[in-house]
Amino acid sequence: MKRAASLILCLVLFTGVSSATVTSVDSITYTQTSTLFDGTLFAISVASDQATDKIDIRLDKDQMSQSVEGDVQQDLTIDITSQNNHLRYSTTPSSELRKIQTVVPYHETGFYSKEEAIQAIKNRCYDLNGNGEGSGHYAWKAGSWSYEIYCFQQSTYLGTPAYLDNPEEHFQTRFELQAGGKTVQSATLSNGDAGTGVISNLGSHAKVRWNGNLDTGAPQPNVGRVYALHANRYSGSWRIISQQGYNDYKNYLENSAHDTIQDWAAGMNTGWQAAEWLNDRAWSAAEVDTSSDLAYTTVADTSFKSGAFTYDTEDLLVYPMFTVYVDVGENGYIEISKPTGEPEIVSKSSTRIEELSTGTISSVVKNVGDGQGSFSARITDCSNGFTFTDSQRTKTVYPGQTVSYSFDVSFQSTSTDKQEISGSCTVQVEDTGSGASTSTTIDVTGVQASQCEAGTQSIKVNSDGLYEIYECKQNEQGKFLVKTCAEGEKAYAQGDGTFACEKPDNGGGGTGPGVSNPLGFLSGLFGGSDSGGILEQIHFALSLIAGVLSAVVGYKGVRWVDGEYLVRGSFKPLKNRNLSRVKKGRKPIGVLGGLLALVMGTWLALQVPLLVQLIVILGTGFVMWKTPL
Repeated sequence: MKRAASLILCLVLFTGVSSATVTSVDSITYTQTSTLFDGTLFAISVASDQATDKIDIRLDKDQMSQSVEGDVQQDLTIDITSQNNHLRYSTTPSSELRKIQTVVPYHETGFYSKEEAIQAIKNRCYDLNGNGEGSGHYAWKAGSWSYEIYCFQQSTYLGTPAYLDNPEEHFQTRFELQAGGKTVQSATLSNGDAGTGVISNLGSHAKVRWNGNLDTGAPQPNVGRVYALHANRYSGSWRIISQQGYNDYKNYLENSAHDTIQDWAAGMNTGWQAAEWLNDRAWSAAEVDTSSDLAYTTVADTSFKSGAFTYDTEDLLVYPMFTVYVDVGENGYIEISKPTGEPEIVSKSSTRIEELSTGTISSVVKNVGDGQGSFSARITDCSNGFTFTDSQRTKTVYPGQTVSYSFDVSFQSTSTDKQEISGSCTVQVEDTGSGASTSTTIDVTGVQASQCEAGTQSIKVNSDGLYEIYECKQNEQGKFLVKTCAEGEKAYAQGDGTFACEKPDNGGGGTGPGVSNPLGFLSGLFGGSDSGGILEQIHFALSLIAGVLSAVVGYKGVRWVDGEYLVRGSFKPLKNRNLSRVKKGRKPIGVLGGLLALVMGTWLALQVPLLVQLIVILGTGFVMWKTPL
């Protein structure tokens, strides 16, 4: 019978308290219902009043045996060997966040109209205000009689910012369970495959269910003052930057950079000075914000559209609770030895049985086990001539108690001598709970009476439904078959201890017992090979004669055909009738044809009544008389 154990680990862990290893349990209960392993369960509850990331419990078999009716055969260990907690941050791109870009100054002359200069700025200059067109300044230079343009062009790409979303807490732990020296049952659980009510396999003999809170209680780094910056120039393609530094860069780019270009056109500074003021803010905006804890995250996804970071936390889980179900039983992971009954046959009695009578054999059985037994006893076999009913008898037997079983045995022998026949019967006793069994043989003696006087006949019906007449031998050592009645006949007693095969009288002038048949002596003329008496012998003799005559005809006929074939190369009996074809045929072939005709002729003759045989014989003789040699 299969059993199972459920180990409910209620680990009540509180943050803010120093870590300690859980090494004991609060209670062990036992129940006999389970749907996971179709058997009994252990419920082992564990609760801790301090934060922990390690469980190391040792339960000895004696401690667990106190809750069951039986003995647990293995010690049990429950371990959480490792635990990892981290926060996962995802990124969200936005059109509101502009690329961070360094620039170089750009100056060009020779435009003869204002419109031409403006179009050149739109086409060739860096977009400062984010309106989708280039930004710059144009001015008329009298000395050249043309317009000049002043602007920036893109230089080094430093990255594209993205928002950091609020984090998700992720938990992972390595759970191990072992009974005695058996293979460790293990699994790695996380809140990706755990969660309240979710059951996961723990090896092939156990299951784990997560019951508790997956919150670590860890303080979360603030995502409101940082951005994630994406560019292939960075390790992992991402880095964490200051939101304030990026805002300074963006504000200067959109609101002040154009003024520096105008100052450059007016001669108040150079183009490289104007570009450097913007580039300094760009490089600062792209720097890692080391003041944030998120500066030390690990990149989990390098792509821009689905970027992600992980942040390890040392904080322990708040209320991590587990339920472990363990397969237990004869073939399970943990074994329980339950007290059972064990039968032992302590005495037995034989019997002497008259033929066609019934005797009784008995045995006394003792329960030598350490538990209550349900003993089932039956006869499994007896010697030839002794019969029994295969009925099973079950009795409840307490340790040290004895019970008795009795069985009826009948005797009928095939021997005809008056004698005693010795034999035995086997009695088996089995405990239906444990399967423990024992057996013994009990002697039986059958008394055979003489049943057959010389010359006395008896009848029976064979497997073909035909009546058979038997007669006792002279030495009283058996019977022999006298006759088998034909189909439709029955064996009727003749009043002198003998039987005869006759058709039953159905009211239509039949020949059953008591019906006069003045022509009965002629009935053999219309019977087959089993007509009986002298007519049966005549029938066989005439059949053999018919076979011999058929053999002669076969011999001559085959030589006749063979002769025709030798002379003409084919069989054409209607041509050249003067040719003696018999003499031309070969004798060996004729002999072969004669033997075949002998067998077939004799067999066919046996299949017909004697009267028809006489007609066939006369016809065959007439043909032979007319056929030339």
